[in-house]
Amino acid sequence: MRALLRSAACVGALLPFVLLVAGSALAVTVTQAVNQDRNTISNGTAEQSPYCSGTYVRITGTGFVSDGGVTSVMIANVPALNVNVGSDNTLYAQVGPKATDGPVVVTTKLGSATAPQTYTILPCAAQPVTTKPAISYYRLPSQTQGHESIKVKGGKNFYLGGTSLLAVSSVTVGGKPAVYAVASDYNLQITMPKTAPNGKLTVKVVAPGGTTTSPSTLTLTKTA
Repeated sequence: MRALLRSAACVGALLPFVLLVAGSALAVTVTQAVNQDRNTISNGTAEQSPYCSGTYVRITGTGFVSDGGVTSVMIANVPALNVNVGSDNTLYAQVGPKATDGPVVVTTKLGSATAPQTYTILPCAAQPVTTKPAISYYRLPSQTQGHESIKVKGGKNFYLGGTSLLAVSSVTVGGKPAVYAVASDYNLQITMPKTAPNGKLTVKVVAPGGTTTSPSTLTLTKTA
């Protein structure tokens, strides 16, 4: 019996950041959180970029989509701002105002998980997103490289590449609102609106740093 108890304790030690949900599989996990310059911010130091209000954080783990969706993200004891789920394994969020030293906690409909690091918030001024988005290419899901011209059916997905896309708050295609997901600061996944007219269309993205319309060098065509 003691051997069994010791074995159970060892298994528990291997899964410190996984919440077990009664009667279900393992729920959400968080394995790492890094700032957007890719320096790990565990126990932040003066040599690292300030981790403060307005800083974007990339959080990796599992279950961000499959566990029913992320319902909240806490960074350093305050709710995160502009939470964008890029995939089941990656999400992006901004540090909220008045953050203090503390953990990163992601909550889904099946449970919560905490990053293994404790984060130190360094004094700094707020860093609002002021960079205007840029649009540089399109890509179909079946393509591995960006292109200047693509054709997409209504209801089908395509990718838009560019820069400063993390804080995008709305997307329209041919003047029609489009469903989108922020995959990274350089990529948006967009669903072609079925209500958009057939033919060549422009894409417009809106973010705190400004509004950008796809340049004339790019061609997006909706097909029937």
